[in-house]
Amino acid sequence: MIWQNCWFWLIVALFIGTFGSFTFVTTIVCVLLFIISVFVVSLVYCKITRAQHFALKTEYPQALLKIPHQNDRYQPNKLDTRLTGSNIIDDPLQEVLHYAFRDYISTWYRSISNNEDFLFSLKDLVRKVIVAFSGRFKEVEWVHFLTTKLVDDFASHLRLFRQAQSKLKASQKRDPASTINLLSLFFNLETAMEDDLSRSLVSTSKKYELEYLQELCEVIMYIVLPSEDFQNLISRLILREIILNAAVLPVINLVSDPDYINQLIVWLCKDTVVTSDGFLLVIRCTDNINELQAVQEMVNHEIAVLRSKDTGGDDDTEIKQQLSSLSYVRKVVETQMRRLSEGTVDTDSTGMPTGIDWKVLTEPGVKLFSLHFDVVLTNNIALHYFTDFMTSLSAQGYVFFYHSVESYKVSADQMLSQIKQTQTSSASDLECLREAAMHIFDLYLSEKATLRVRLDESLLKKLLCKIRTEVPSSAWFDEAQMKVYEIMQEEQFFPAFKKSQNYIKLLAELDLLKEGNTKAEDDNVFCSPKLGNKGSPDDISLSDSISLNSLDQEDYGLDYPVSDTSHALPPPIIEEINPEECEISAQIYNTGITSEAGSTFAVYAIAVVRRDSSGSEDKWNVLRRYSDFRDFHFAVLQQFPHLNYLQFPGKKTFNNLSPQFLEKRTSQLCEYLQCLIHPEIMQKNAGLKTILLQFLEPKVYEKGRKPLAKKVLMHFFLTLQTIKCESQK
Repeated sequence: MIWQNCWFWLIVALFIGTFGSFTFVTTIVCVLLFIISVFVVSLVYCKITRAQHFALKTEYPQALLKIPHQNDRYQPNKLDTRLTGSNIIDDPLQEVLHYAFRDYISTWYRSISNNEDFLFSLKDLVRKVIVAFSGRFKEVEWVHFLTTKLVDDFASHLRLFRQAQSKLKASQKRDPASTINLLSLFFNLETAMEDDLSRSLVSTSKKYELEYLQELCEVIMYIVLPSEDFQNLISRLILREIILNAAVLPVINLVSDPDYINQLIVWLCKDTVVTSDGFLLVIRCTDNINELQAVQEMVNHEIAVLRSKDTGGDDDTEIKQQLSSLSYVRKVVETQMRRLSEGTVDTDSTGMPTGIDWKVLTEPGVKLFSLHFDVVLTNNIALHYFTDFMTSLSAQGYVFFYHSVESYKVSADQMLSQIKQTQTSSASDLECLREAAMHIFDLYLSEKATLRVRLDESLLKKLLCKIRTEVPSSAWFDEAQMKVYEIMQEEQFFPAFKKSQNYIKLLAELDLLKEGNTKAEDDNVFCSPKLGNKGSPDDISLSDSISLNSLDQEDYGLDYPVSDTSHALPPPIIEEINPEECEISAQIYNTGITSEAGSTFAVYAIAVVRRDSSGSEDKWNVLRRYSDFRDFHFAVLQQFPHLNYLQFPGKKTFNNLSPQFLEKRTSQLCEYLQCLIHPEIMQKNAGLKTILLQFLEPKVYEKGRKPLAKKVLMHFFLTLQTIKCESQK
């Protein structure tokens, strides 16, 4: 201890001796001041910290201070899973949204945060958008849009395109050095038709297309987004660019890609069997000589292969028939190639060859084949050309009204028949018929109708009174329909149509147009020319083959024509008997081949026996084509969908008239009929016997032979009925 003190004082003495006493005193004072300052700073810091802690306790409750420590126990609110109101749509849509969030959002968001608030808010936003979109979707009048507006827009676009092509062709003929192009002509015509409205910039400039699509996305977001989300400018712009660049533009680029369009056409045609008549029509209309040469090479190859198998004898009948068909195709190809080489092929407004020699057909004294007006109204092809002619006169409303009434009558008869059978009258069903009738009246007969049909005012007032006050009936429009039927046969309509180029094109497509035709005007449209006799495959002319698959009627023909209903009961007898109170049996006993309007097909003779409750028995024979069976099958499935397990033979286009095939199809159709006639099936399906008896009645089967317009309108009425019934639930 003494030595430690000595060392201390020795150090002090040396320090004073070295630096002086003043330096020693200054050092002592600095050390004391440093210690005091550290103490003061520590005291002030402690007071400030205590004051802040006290203020935090008074501003927030104690429970809220513990929330940051409880993130692991946070549970988000339950999300409403209802979207469109239909489980059939909602369940798959929820699954799609789940996978989309998992693969495209959660993958990058999890690396940023584990908080579920953002994902929950985003899912809720998507749900609100889908709900709003679904509500808007239901408010659209899809029937009117799809059957009227969309069809009119497409027809107008096609009409403008054809007019532009026609003008371009005429301009190039006048001035081969002209620089005018198809696009400028098209948009000039559009501007003239749309009253100074042109879409040329949007259609031809990427810049204006992008601006237009951005504005379109803005409008859609304004409609479907919640107001608080739409007001957020940053999120709105981000969402707009995502929708535009990830969805809209890729879809537009895809559907406008020629390769994609070709692939789509191939995909759509993959399961569709091309008919022989369609194949020949394509050959007659093509203007590509390279394609014709390729077809010619394939046909020659097939002929050479078949000739190697033709050894003669009766067993080679089918080979000879195929050789005849191929020889006919080869002559059609050679004829078209010769006309293309000579430059004698006429073209229509689209530039496609028509295959019609107008000079010959318009010569004086040439009488064309005469089609009856009823045939034009019931044949799809004839109706198409007649409608085009009426459209050129701005009178297409007469045709549309006539077939709309036909569709209404069919649907009304079917619905009223069901009500009568079930003995239950539903107010919603009757109201649905009334709405359908009122829709026809508003569309064609009212003063504001776009396709107004001009009829007597007293007739219209009487009809409107019936629709509003009387019980629905299928005969409401009979008087108006008959009046329209008479108007369409006036000189400026149907007789003028028979003198137009449309009528000549129609005859050419129906294969009823022969150069130098001198048929009388009263020729029957359903004449059935005989096919050529058997002969060598080398001696085939164009008149020897009506179709690719012709057979000789002498070998497999029937003893009576198609329209013959010998041994048939008068129709009134069948209508007087209740079909549900009788037993029916039917059997196909014969098969034959016949021709009608230039088309060759097979017919099946059916022996029908009907026994009523009193034991009396009626018998008759009836002829039906395969197409009649198919239409009947579709009618059965439409009313009894659960019978789709019934085996019905499929359609075959080529080699469908060979004896082996006809024998097989006859057996299949017999089995199909026997399954339907089975008593157990009849008892479980009320109304099936009525449909079957209508099919077997000794008259022309009309079911399914409705033109395309009637089928579309029939589907419209059935859809309207379904929507009405669903809304009543």
